[in-house]
Order: sequence, then C-alpha cells, then structure tokens
Amino acid sequence: EGIPVHPSAADVCHELIHNELSDTQTLRTWSSSKCGSQVVDRVIRYARKADAHKLFEKIFVEDPNLVMYLGGHEFAHFNLKTAFEVLVQNAQDEPQLLRKYYGIAEPLLREGRYSCWIFRRVKTS
Repeated sequence: EGIPVHPSAADVCHELIHNELSDTQTLRTWSSSKCGSQVVDRVIRYARKADAHKLFEKIFVEDPNLVMYLGGHEFAHFNLKTAFEVLVQNAQDEPQLLRKYYGIAEPLLREGRYSCWIFRRVKTS
C-alpha cells in the first residue's frame, strides 16, 4: 500500500508544457478563455526554469503571430504579463533572456491596448 505520492506543482507544469501545451494552437486556445488563461498563468509561475524557457521559446520565437494574438486578447494578455514578471524575477541570473524576449515582443505590441500593462514590470525594473 504505502503513502500515495502526489506530484509537485513543477511536475504538473512539466507535463502540461511538454504534452498539453506543446503546440502554439493549443496554447492560443487555452489562453483565449478565462479559465484556460488562468491555467497557463499558473504553469508559467510554477514551472521549473528549463520548462518555462521551453514555453517562452514557443510563445516568443516559434510564432510571432502568437505574441500579437496573446498581447491583444482580453484574457491572454495576462499570460504575457506573467511571463515578463517571471523573466524580471530571473533577470539577475539570466538578463539575456529578458532582453531577448522583450526585444521580440516590444515592437510587435508597441501599439497594443494592453502593452503598458504587459511591460509595466519590465519598465520598472
């Protein structure tokens, strides 16, 4: 029998990133609903660094249209905001990642209605 083993939040995030959110279309679909965007938000917050980097590559590098979609959506923009919050928190260890992803996203979202909100934490750091 024994004691049941419960996966950690990081383990669950790993599974979600590598399975459920492994393509940009699914990420777009999940982020476009209130509930789905909250799940993606938690995945970004609680993922291990390596898993978060994989998700950030998917968001920022694989499909620039995804950045524009997320940045202009009433729910999905929170996911970009959270991504930049995490990048700012990790900037002392990996400042190049913050510069890289900000350099990709800022020109695409410069005129977006949520851009000030998304980049607020970056600009104050």
